Amino acid sequence: MHPALILSPYDALMGQEGVDAIDALCSVLGGATVYIPSARTVFSACIEQQILLEYNGYNTAELAKKYGFSREHVRQLIKRNAK
Repeated sequence: MHPALILSPYDALMGQEGVDAIDALCSVLGGATVYIPSARTVFSACIEQQILLEYNGYNTAELAKKYGFSREHVRQLIKRNAK
């Protein structure tokens, strides 16, 4: 997953481990009241990019099932990105 596709401020934590991760978390969110969204929300741009890469013109149903979206969501995603 590419950090540029991860929602802020979670992108700042990509690739961090152990003490570095705790330090980064405190630096980014220290003192704040925090809502932590689901991983699906944070990684949604990455998931949508993967769907577009895997789309072959005929597999909307398979992609919808694989990634937990409706077929209509996959169709709309493809339509928005068709150029």
